Amino acid sequence: MDNTTGFILMFSGIWCFIGLIFLIIGIVMRHRILDRRTRCTYQTVGTVVDLVEHTRRSSDGHTSRTIHPVISYYVNGSEYVQESSYGSSPSPYETGQAVSLLYDPQKPEDFLLPEDKTPRRLYIAFIITAICCFAVPVIVAVLILHQWV
Repeated sequence: MDNTTGFILMFSGIWCFIGLIFLIIGIVMRHRILDRRTRCTYQTVGTVVDLVEHTRRSSDGHTSRTIHPVISYYVNGSEYVQESSYGSSPSPYETGQAVSLLYDPQKPEDFLLPEDKTPRRLYIAFIITAICCFAVPVIVAVLILHQWV
């Protein structure tokens, strides 16, 4: 095996491994979101009572923030005040806004906002990233081999 072939194999293996990780994360996220959608079947209307900002600082010093809506809603006469698992920046919600939500009748504190596209966008982003990671070694291999032909 010459150096070029060894490089292509090593390079391809690393990128495919990274792609596999992104693909697995995307599939698991999709499965969890679809599972939640099958459990949350009862509809009610809630009110956005607060917007909670979550800030994360990466190791390189960059800061990212997401704003999660806190929703108040009633199920069978009991009030639930829950923060959404998903946030975005800027937030599409405003305090006092009425929102339609779906909740799990077995566990009413578990809810989802059917209009919120963030969960779907997240798993799609992971799957697209995986596809790109799988494509990189193919493109590099074609370019390298094309130079040698």
